[in-house]
Amino acid sequence: MDKTLIQMAIDGVVAQGALAYNSSDTCMLRTPDGLKCAVGHLIDDAHYTVSLEQLANPRKWRTCRRAIALSHPELGLDPEDPTHIIWELLADLQSAHDNAAGVLEFVEEAQAIQEGKMT
Repeated sequence: MDKTLIQMAIDGVVAQGALAYNSSDTCMLRTPDGLKCAVGHLIDDAHYTVSLEQLANPRKWRTCRRAIALSHPELGLDPEDPTHIIWELLADLQSAHDNAAGVLEFVEEAQAIQEGKMT
């Protein structure tokens, strides 16, 4: 399985140097000041809408899966199949972001997810 998406998410969070939380400490795909969560880094501007903030779990919400699939057509992702391993992986990645105390903890957890599920 292609490791592109998970590495893209890790690289994006590392590059911005912070996790994406709003002033209420709620994780967001994109914060008002431009930070993105792990999954937020996988959605192109053309496919992002503010309404995705309410539908951000790739395991549960087809709208979020569709935005990711449209952003990466080369991967042939099916947003109608919530059981595909990539959606499970991205949901775990999102949980790692949401529960991490900081970027380093997120990266360690994300790398463990990447190695455990994608090998």
